[in-house]
Amino acid sequence: MSNIRVMRPRQPLQRSTAARQILQQTDRLDIAMMNAGVMALPLGQTRERYEVQFGTNHMGQALLLKLLTPLLPATASRPESRDVRVVWNTSQGYALHLKGGILFEKLKTDQADISFTGGEWVRYGRSKSANFCCMRGRMRSITRVLRA
Repeated sequence: MSNIRVMRPRQPLQRSTAARQILQQTDRLDIAMMNAGVMALPLGQTRERYEVQFGTNHMGQALLLKLLTPLLPATASRPESRDVRVVWNTSQGYALHLKGGILFEKLKTDQADISFTGGEWVRYGRSKSANFCCMRGRMRSITRVLRA
């Protein structure tokens, strides 16, 4: 494979720029590795105001895949294409979130109220839980698109 591209954007906004560059440079996407990961960071927020781990680990790669999704059926329909794959790496850290799951009303805060010992791990767990839930939903929708 001579057209392998590795992009490592760090913020959700950078992911839209990365997607635009990919879409300008190619008309196919045989494999997408969704592998964002920061772990146990101190309190902070992305430029888009998401809690930093949620914004980096979840929102950024979810946006990137959403923007690149049109390439998947286009690639799958080509006669020379045998396979189209999306590999979504997460971790068992999803189990670290507190009861109640993802607190949608707090996504655009630094979640300072979760600052007790281990709070950074709870925030990490929420970001990884979001990866897991989103991955399952996106794979169902992408599979329907590819089969259509």
